Amino acid sequence: MQLNEIKVLLESNNPQKRMSAITALRNYEAAVAVPLLANRIDDPELIIRSFVAMGLGHKRTPEAFNMLVEILSHEKDANVRGEAANALSRYGKDSLPYLMQAFDADQNWLVQLSILPVVAELDCPDEVYELCDKSLDSADSVVQCVGIEYLGFLQGSTRHADALETLLIWAESENWLIRRQVALSLAVFEDFYAQKTLLRLRQDPDHRVVAATLEKLM
Repeated sequence: MQLNEIKVLLESNNPQKRMSAITALRNYEAAVAVPLLANRIDDPELIIRSFVAMGLGHKRTPEAFNMLVEILSHEKDANVRGEAANALSRYGKDSLPYLMQAFDADQNWLVQLSILPVVAELDCPDEVYELCDKSLDSADSVVQCVGIEYLGFLQGSTRHADALETLLIWAESENWLIRRQVALSLAVFEDFYAQKTLLRLRQDPDHRVVAATLEKLM
């Protein structure tokens, strides 16, 4: 699609035409695409704002970075904020302070579940452990389970011992979902107490927890 046509479609009242223009910008260099994406950052359509955030993650410039930080802080829809977190992580460790801050400031489960996985990909065990620890303070058991899941990613890292200690504590949870996820995460730890706890969970009264202890064997 020619650039002049893209500019016309971006101003269309038809959201499908605006979306096609946003999509076409992937074929243009950042210097061209970023200013045009910026013009739709407040588009009334949620899906278009999400694609704008996605595009700003692929067209990496300082201006695009700052716009993503702004979206993450002020966008009203959690789906778009989650997409912005994912896009911001494409800038590497420069994004870490903003992602960590957003995790603290934004209590929406969808946003938090968008942030933890992308931080885990940035090779920063201290920050991953911090987010996992904070996840366990959540009132949402799904967020807690994801925190426990990513504790398993710290096996062999500089936070190995901390992650294992936390998992052993949460193996005593009254919530079977938590115990099940603890069993899955502990499976990657070869430490004595990890294996001992797995053997105990193999006798858990909930069959779904028992099944989780057997997954690695299968």
